[in-house]
Amino acid sequence: MGSPTSQAAPSLAGATAHESGGEELRQIRQGGSQRLPELLLLLPLVATVALAWVHVRSVRQHRLAVESASVDVTGVMLRDVFDVLAARTRRAAAAGLGYAVNEVARREFISPTAPLETQRLVTGILSALDSVAACACGPTLPVLGAFVYEVASGEVSTSGRVPLPADVAIARLGSLDFPPPPAGGAVRVLSAAGTGPPAPWLAFLVVLRFGDETLVVGVDVDVDSVGDALVRPAHEEIAEGFLPDADAPTEKFGLTVADPAGRVVYQTRSGAMGPEYHLPVWGPGYWDSGVPGSEDFLATASLSRSLLAQMIPGGLPRSPVPLVSATLLTAVGLSVVALLLLARGRRLLRMREEFVASVSHEFRTPLSQILLYAETLQMAEPPEETRSRAASVIAREARRLSHLVESSLAFVRSQRPEVGFDPTPLDLTLLTSEVVREQRATWAHRDVRIETVDGDDSVALVCVDGPTIRSAIRNLIDNAVRFGPDSQTVRVRISDEPMRIEVEDEGNGIPLDERRAVWEPFVRGTNAHAGSGSGIGLALVLQAARLHGGDVFVAEGPRGGAVVGFWIGVEAVERSRAVAPPPMEV
Repeated sequence: MGSPTSQAAPSLAGATAHESGGEELRQIRQGGSQRLPELLLLLPLVATVALAWVHVRSVRQHRLAVESASVDVTGVMLRDVFDVLAARTRRAAAAGLGYAVNEVARREFISPTAPLETQRLVTGILSALDSVAACACGPTLPVLGAFVYEVASGEVSTSGRVPLPADVAIARLGSLDFPPPPAGGAVRVLSAAGTGPPAPWLAFLVVLRFGDETLVVGVDVDVDSVGDALVRPAHEEIAEGFLPDADAPTEKFGLTVADPAGRVVYQTRSGAMGPEYHLPVWGPGYWDSGVPGSEDFLATASLSRSLLAQMIPGGLPRSPVPLVSATLLTAVGLSVVALLLLARGRRLLRMREEFVASVSHEFRTPLSQILLYAETLQMAEPPEETRSRAASVIAREARRLSHLVESSLAFVRSQRPEVGFDPTPLDLTLLTSEVVREQRATWAHRDVRIETVDGDDSVALVCVDGPTIRSAIRNLIDNAVRFGPDSQTVRVRISDEPMRIEVEDEGNGIPLDERRAVWEPFVRGTNAHAGSGSGIGLALVLQAARLHGGDVFVAEGPRGGAVVGFWIGVEAVERSRAVAPPPMEV
């Protein structure tokens, strides 16, 4: 009689070659389109980035238009402020300087050849200014003192509350290039400013002619008081007139004025946008400044954003950063989620393919054995020994197929573990003994001894799902026998505190760095035989343990092998004590 194995070899080899060719063809077909889903998922992200860039560019252009409009608006308001400021200053300066003009004109008319008493002229200017301040009949200048400067001789006469030292006055006025007196008796109020010496200064003056001499008559103003005395009233008048219904109009139309040294003499809170103006002491065009050599004040004006939103058509554009950032983050998040889902789908597809391949391989061996020995039994009057061996092999391989079918169904159900989960009180020791007897018959051909180390029967009563725990115990024993040596002893032990079942083998053990990975589907340790097993046994054990509120463990066995098992949560034990167990059929 020929060997059964040799009779089935051609058909099995043909099936293997056909599957191998089909696998290669499938890989070739999928290779070209493997990255296509990722590329398609990146297209929306690229489109989102492009739209975000267009939106930012559009908002930026809008903001530039708004800023340009704000410059125009604030420029008009700023010029109005300084028109009012110039008028106020002219009236204030005229109160004192007008006296000097009239006095010089009178002396020129009465006695043009007699010398002019410059000190008397200075005193008269200060008296006139004090009279205006006392009657409160007009704007007043924060005057420190008055002076008369003879341009030809360079002599100066000063007086006042804080009289200007003669050398300081000469140093200031001597650096300026005064224009000639206007013809026809006209009077021009001029102004001059500088950074020193010894500190920033501001003066209002007129240029007069007395006989053949040119006189510069003026008043020295307190720069630190200019803001409150002159700028603030003009600013408030324009802001209230331009924004009659606004709350705090001087804050919505902000204004900052700095002296030639850069010190701020007047400031109100303002918005973030607005023009800057260098003003030659209130600037030409506002009133007649025009003293070459005089330094500039700096005025900065701006409108608040809330005011611009009311004045500019369409209002101020909001910053696109929050919206664009949220859009980009959303797009990136969705792309990442889609890529993760795609990766998960591919992993599940790969797991399904590996599962089908593993189960198909596992089914092939017992089926071939059953087929071969069934054909043997069909032979005419086979020997008794052959019939007995054939029946034994058929029964063993049938049990093996039954176990594979149960494991496959359990793996499919593991995707929805709560379906069909029905815990009932069971005697765990009795259940374990039944599984051990089944496994002894299944693995008898390996000459493996499977022993049971019983625990306390009173403790072994637990509330569990019988089929799930039975499958977990069977897979633990199957894993120990399959990856261990022939003629080994496999020990099954039940322990309490916590309630657990463990299986000890005499194999090569599981390396420490692999003890977590072996619980994943289709993952085998380095000490496992290639192609052995379906690759889902320990994954089903993990699922069963967690369904019962427990977990799994791997340890090194005392005989060099591995101790692999699981424990059951306390709730399962407590539920079993509260419910009387029904009798279990054996």
